[in-house]
Amino acid sequence: MKIENIIKEEYSESESSEVKKINYSSSVSDLISLFEEKYEKLRHTIIEEISLRIEEIFETEKSISYHQEDISLFSQTVQQESFDHIVLGSFLTELVQFHYKKNQTKEPYVVFSDDSKGTFSSFGFKLNGPHIKLFGNSGDSLCRKMISGKIEVYGNVGNICGGFMEGGEIAIFGNTGRLLGYRMKEGIIRARSAPKGLVGFEMENGEIIIEEDALSIGSRGTGGIIRIGGNCETIGSPTKTTIYVKGEIIK
Repeated sequence: MKIENIIKEEYSESESSEVKKINYSSSVSDLISLFEEKYEKLRHTIIEEISLRIEEIFETEKSISYHQEDISLFSQTVQQESFDHIVLGSFLTELVQFHYKKNQTKEPYVVFSDDSKGTFSSFGFKLNGPHIKLFGNSGDSLCRKMISGKIEVYGNVGNICGGFMEGGEIAIFGNTGRLLGYRMKEGIIRARSAPKGLVGFEMENGEIIIEEDALSIGSRGTGGIIRIGGNCETIGSPTKTTIYVKGEIIK
């Protein structure tokens, strides 16, 4: 099935579902209040520790209770342009991860990124287990150090998507930024096209599949596989990554 048809079907399904209703419950208001209350402290936390601090907040705030659909409504109602994109992306990730840890939810979580308000960054950091559908574009560092699970992005992604990825699957129904799969160790990344290059730079293992064209691929790779369905302007060297272009093995 063509990517455009998949996107159309997914958007149609979401538009008709309960998560698109903005008559949100008090638990969504509680989540927004919690985020606003803790925001300044989180904003001054180094990136590597933000997710840990948010996890501690959820563990401490025992009165906070929310449902799977509340995460979708939070992403739609919080004023995305008013907050640091890394903090917001990290908070959303931990909303999903904390709920999944308690409930082992098999249905996909649905999250929305409103481009008129800005995209969030660092979403999916160390993601471990959940299946997420992200509608809209993502900022930089999507699924950095991802461990397991799956994320589908119905839009474009920024730079360093899947960087240091340890497992799981990322499916991007749009274009990617630079350094897709940077130093990835395991897992699978699929994308429509990679017009900004440096795909699989220093990748160690795993597989990257680009349906259409890629600007440049494979530099300094020590393992893994890259498959390009269309044209590729530059193939990096030296590399030990196995590279296919239009079905034919190049390296």
